[in-house]
Amino acid sequence: MKIVEIDSIENLMNERGTFYIKDSNLKVWIGADQVRITDLTNALKRGKEYYSVSISYWGKHYADFLNVFMKLGTFANIYEAFVNVAKNQEFDYQIELPHPNFTVYVSKDKANRLFSPFALSNLKPLKEEPKKWTMAHVHKALANGQFEGLQCDGRYTDDYAFDAAYNFGKGEVKAPISLLKDLIESPSGWWVMLRDGVVDFNCHSFLGYSFKFIVESELELA
Repeated sequence: MKIVEIDSIENLMNERGTFYIKDSNLKVWIGADQVRITDLTNALKRGKEYYSVSISYWGKHYADFLNVFMKLGTFANIYEAFVNVAKNQEFDYQIELPHPNFTVYVSKDKANRLFSPFALSNLKPLKEEPKKWTMAHVHKALANGQFEGLQCDGRYTDDYAFDAAYNFGKGEVKAPISLLKDLIESPSGWWVMLRDGVVDFNCHSFLGYSFKFIVESELELA
């Protein structure tokens, strides 16, 4: 997870990966053949939506992308240039550009499934241990540091030899916020239960994590 302070196309033009830009409250993903810009304004809010602008340029035409869009200066300017056109459409919308080497596609989705490191305050701390745990409770506990002993209990794929060589991924989770991002943006298949005072949460039967819950007051005194 990379957090960038200033929104500048020039600063990221030679980078690849996902960047959270504090200056403009955007998430920018830069790949080999696409740039995707996502507005984080409604991130982690129920009943809200968010928009993404995806620009595909087929790898070798990245230079063309820079030539056309560098003049806009920021990713926020690119986003605004296209999203207002698409917001009036009922469905996801593809914008045809006069330049033959890339296209722009605008989509929208539910904002409660969009992670942002700048919006963790939308996940309020748990004031007491839930009588019945849900994944929403797990999200809040991770977002607010209400845990101890967070660990991966096992990760299993079709390659047993590879899994065994890395001890099935078992051990301390050193980046809980990155784990939280994965849980929020890929929610399918997860379930949770309380076992002997430990919160177990698992994706089907091939991936599992656990922690001991700490209530808010205990966390503040630690």
